[in-house]
Amino acid sequence: MPRLPSRTIGLGIGVDSVRAVSMRNDRVVWYKELAVDAGGPIAPTIDALFDAVPRSTTVPTRVVAAVGPSRSQLRRMEGLPAIQDTAVLAALIAQHPGRFFLDTDTQLCTTGVERLDDDTIWAGAIERSVVDDVTESCRRHGLRLAGVLPTAAALAHVYADGPATWRDGHVTLEIVSAKGGLQSCRRIWSVETNRNPDVATPMEESPREWDASRFADAIGAGRSNGTPLAHRPARRDLGLSVSRPRMLAAATACALGLGFGTLAPSLVASRDEHAARRELALLGASADEALRTERSLATSGATLHELDAFVHGSRSMTLVLADLTRAIPAPTMLVNIRLDSAGGTFVTLTPSPSDVLDALHSITAIVEPRIVGTVTPERAPVIPVTPQPGSAPAEPPPMLQRMTIRFDWAGATHVPRARGTT
Repeated sequence: MPRLPSRTIGLGIGVDSVRAVSMRNDRVVWYKELAVDAGGPIAPTIDALFDAVPRSTTVPTRVVAAVGPSRSQLRRMEGLPAIQDTAVLAALIAQHPGRFFLDTDTQLCTTGVERLDDDTIWAGAIERSVVDDVTESCRRHGLRLAGVLPTAAALAHVYADGPATWRDGHVTLEIVSAKGGLQSCRRIWSVETNRNPDVATPMEESPREWDASRFADAIGAGRSNGTPLAHRPARRDLGLSVSRPRMLAAATACALGLGFGTLAPSLVASRDEHAARRELALLGASADEALRTERSLATSGATLHELDAFVHGSRSMTLVLADLTRAIPAPTMLVNIRLDSAGGTFVTLTPSPSDVLDALHSITAIVEPRIVGTVTPERAPVIPVTPQPGSAPAEPPPMLQRMTIRFDWAGATHVPRARGTT
């Protein structure tokens, strides 16, 4: 069966430029790049690209946008409940994006969840302002927006086997992909910039200037239609409405229905009789339906139990470390700390062990702090200082006590995995 023709516009959105390619059956037939005004919105640049792209009146066109690492994140998810349904996991991440992604000054739109063959889970987040600009531009030009995804997810469809590097302003993106999917993703911030010049010559007019690597994000976006690592706006967000022919057809059908209902009441009675007989037939199979419903409720109950345990038992390790830092009096020093599912253990150097134990009782997240093992005396670390001529000799460092303290979590039903020594 021959393949139906299709057109896709792939957008690559960076902090200083926006790239666009028009693809026909995964083959690039047009491309263009425009610079973005420093500190200005990206919507005018996207509108200019949509005005320039060749359009077809017979073949439907869809748009897929990839947002650079300066305005998007893609992370391997850890600490999620043991649920196989990726839609439930995506909804959980969307309700609490601050638990999984770095905090930014703008609101985030989360993507779907992708589970690889090795049970690795990936999810992404994109700044809502960028998603709104792309959505509004597509609505103004009558284009269907298929999705908005992080550039890291789009590059995985171009560099499918091996490492790749991408620059977006002050951010450098490093990814490693394999045939099974994305293996690693890292963002590196720097003070250097990578502003791309304006490239606006169509391929058919100047093929020698074509550089596929420069448009890798836009090409990857065009190839990634259908990937779960994309944010897909709802129909109401796209501003779609019912066309006039459909409204006319619905009005005609409504008028015909009213006419038949008025002129032929016997047809209405016959319809009611048929519906009653069909309902009686359905009641004969109610036992099997009830059994299937019971099984579905049992599965949903187990899923809700896992979600409830995760939401009420998870805690922020950053807040726990902040509480410890504020509670422990100076000049006590934390040598190392290890957190596990039951509580935590840390080693301190302090002149007064009793003061440390008293201070730990003020932290509500932990209970039963206690000394484990022996308390041994130890000199404070010596900081080498060059003596000044005529100055008094330096005093020896004070004697401190090394001790190990163990504590438990306060009423936790679920705690994060152990992260090792910090």
